[in-house]
Amino acid sequence: TLLTRCKEAIKAHQEKQVDLVTERDDLIQKLNEKQQFIESMMKDRNSEETSAASLEVKEHFNSDITVLLHDKERLQEELESTRLCIRQLEIDLELARKQQNIKTDFNDEIKHQQDEFKQKYEDLLTKFDEKTIELEKLINDKLNLETSNKEFQNLMKNYQEEILKDKQQIEQLNNEIEILKDNLSKENEQHLKSFDTLKTEYENLTNELHQTKQAKDNIQSLLDETTQERTIYKDKYQSIQQLEHTG
Repeated sequence: TLLTRCKEAIKAHQEKQVDLVTERDDLIQKLNEKQQFIESMMKDRNSEETSAASLEVKEHFNSDITVLLHDKERLQEELESTRLCIRQLEIDLELARKQQNIKTDFNDEIKHQQDEFKQKYEDLLTKFDEKTIELEKLINDKLNLETSNKEFQNLMKNYQEEILKDKQQIEQLNNEIEILKDNLSKENEQHLKSFDTLKTEYENLTNELHQTKQAKDNIQSLLDETTQERTIYKDKYQSIQQLEHTG
């Protein structure tokens, strides 16, 4: 489902975030170790092994620079992958909104049909009342005229049959309306549940997107810190080279 795919994408992004933080910590640890090594070599600068040690420091530094550059490229690729994940989540959310709009249109159509049935019921009820009035009038005429005319009796019978037929139609329509009301009630209840579920999913996805953006900003901040640390490390190395030249 849409929600499952979004959750899986967010979980994968969170795992990547943990890996990036771990790698960041490893890089910082390596930089600290190299810095301590350089400071130790600076203290022993006047020893006979200074030249060889400086060469060793330079080789280590060049190797570390290469590693850091590779790590930076890889981290940039991870950030781009994270950005694509965020974009996909935004697309999925837009799809969820469109699906909700379709359900809203469906509800409007059901309401329109319900209104039509209601109007038809009212029309039949009016017709039934009219027939009832006509029948009552005929009955009153019969009582007043005290006639037993067969033609009149047949007319009465026809009216009664029509009224009975109309009554049966009304009863059938009432049954259909009750069934429709029951179905509409169930469908509306289901749609409300679906709406609440989609609303909750949307809020969760919004929060997760916000967290993903914060994670992205944190990763960028870590990259900036790594770049600054590499610059500091480079400056220290250049200082060592200058000291070697002056020495």
